[in-house]
Amino acid sequence: MLHDQAARPELSRSPRAKAPIAGERRLSIVALVAAMTIAVVVGFALAIVVPAAAALYAPWGLRWRALAQVHGHVMVVGWIGFFIMGMAVRLLPRFSASPLRYAPAADAAFILIALALAVRLVAQPLADARLARAMLPVSGALEVAGTVLFALSAIATLKRPLGEGKPFAFFLAAGSIWFVVQAVLTARALLLVFRAGDMVIAGADDAPALQVQFYGFLVCFITGVSLRAIPTFFAWKTPVWLAWAAWGALQLGIGLIIAASLFLPIGDGWLWQDAGRLLVAVALLAIIGCMGIWRPASRLRGGVQPVALLLRSAYGWLSVAALLLVWGAVQGSQQRAIAPFYADDAARHLLALGVISMLVVGMAYLVAPMFAQERTGGRAMTVRVRLYAVLLGAAALLRAAGALLEPAGATSARYWAMTAAGVLGMAAVALFGWRLVHGIRHPYVPVIAVRDIAVQGPISRPPNL
Repeated sequence: MLHDQAARPELSRSPRAKAPIAGERRLSIVALVAAMTIAVVVGFALAIVVPAAAALYAPWGLRWRALAQVHGHVMVVGWIGFFIMGMAVRLLPRFSASPLRYAPAADAAFILIALALAVRLVAQPLADARLARAMLPVSGALEVAGTVLFALSAIATLKRPLGEGKPFAFFLAAGSIWFVVQAVLTARALLLVFRAGDMVIAGADDAPALQVQFYGFLVCFITGVSLRAIPTFFAWKTPVWLAWAAWGALQLGIGLIIAASLFLPIGDGWLWQDAGRLLVAVALLAIIGCMGIWRPASRLRGGVQPVALLLRSAYGWLSVAALLLVWGAVQGSQQRAIAPFYADDAARHLLALGVISMLVVGMAYLVAPMFAQERTGGRAMTVRVRLYAVLLGAAALLRAAGALLEPAGATSARYWAMTAAGVLGMAAVALFGWRLVHGIRHPYVPVIAVRDIAVQGPISRPPNL
C-alpha cells in the first residue's frame, strides 16, 4: 500500500479507496491476527513456562521435551508462518501485477494448517495416551495438505516474475516449496513417534525438519520480500549475480544437510552436513550484501525513517547467526562429527528473534495497510520502533546465550536466560499485536498524512530484482 500510494497519489482521494490491484483478501487480516494470538498466548507462553519449569526441576519428565517441541513448531508455523501467509496473499499479487491465483486454495491452506497446529498442541503433550498419540499423524497430514495448497497458490501467482527470471521470485518460490518439504518431514517424524509409542520426536528425526523450516522456508521467504523492497529504501542497486549466488548457495547448502541427515549414517554424513552449514552461512552473508543496509535510508521520508533501525538490526543479527553457523561447522569438523546442537540452536533462535521477527515488524510498519496510521505517529512511533529493536535484540541475545551455555553445564543460568528471553519476546510481540489490532480497528487516515509519509519517488515499478 505504501508503494502504491507513493506512485499514484490520486488513489488516495478517498480514505475508503480500494486497492488498485486484485488480491486483497480477508485471509490477510485473519492470518495476521491469528499469528499474533498464537505467538503471545501459546508460543511465547511456552517459551517462558517450559524453561522456567526446567530451572525449577519440575517433575514433568518427557512432557517437558514434548512441550518444547510443540513450542518450536508453533512459533515457526503459527507465528512467523501465519504472518508470512497473511502478507503473501497481499504482497505477491502486487509483486506480480496479477490477481492472487487459486485464492480458495490459500483460504483452505490456512484452515488446514491451523487445524494441524491445534491438534498437535493438544496431542503431543498428552501422547502417553494412545488416543492422543494417534492424532499426531493426523496433524502431520493436515499440515502437508495445507502447505501444498499454499505453495500452489503462491507459485502460480509468481508465474510472471518467475518467467522473467527475477531472483526475488525464485526465493519466494523456493520458500513455498521448502514449506511443503518441512511439513512432509514433520509428518514423517510424527508418524515415527506414533509407531514407536513415544511422545517426543528423536533428535535425528527432528533435525531435518528444523533445518528446512529455518533456512528453507523462513529465510527464503523473508529474503524474497526483502529483495523486492529493502534495497529501494536504501537507494541500493543489488548486483544480480550476488542475489543468484545467495540463492544457489542456500539451496545447495540445505540440500546437502537434508540429504546427509536422511540418507547417510550419522558417522558418515557429518562432513556433508558441516559443508552444508558453511554454504548456508555463505548464503546468509551474501543476502546481507544484497540489501544495502549500510547506506543511508534516503528513500524513506522522516516519518518512517526510524524503521530503518529495525532493518539494520535484523541484518546485523543475521551476520551473527551466519558466524555461529561457521563456528559450529568448524567445531564439528574438528571432532569429525555434526556441528554441536547448541550452536545450531543458538543460530536458529538468533534467526527467529533477532532477524525474522524484527523484519516482520519492520516490513509491516512500512507496507502493511493496518499500520498506515501508525506511520504518522511521530515521536510515539519512533519510541515504539526503538523498543522493538531493544526487546527483540535482547531476547535473541539471551536465548542464544542460554543455548551456548550448555557445554558449561550451567543448567539454572541457561534456563533462566531462556525464560527471560521469552518474557522480552512476548512483550515485543504483544506491543506489535496491539498496534496491529489498533490499525485494523482504525484503518483510515487523512489523505494528507498518506502523502506526507510516502516513500520518496515512484517505487511501485518492479525493480531489477
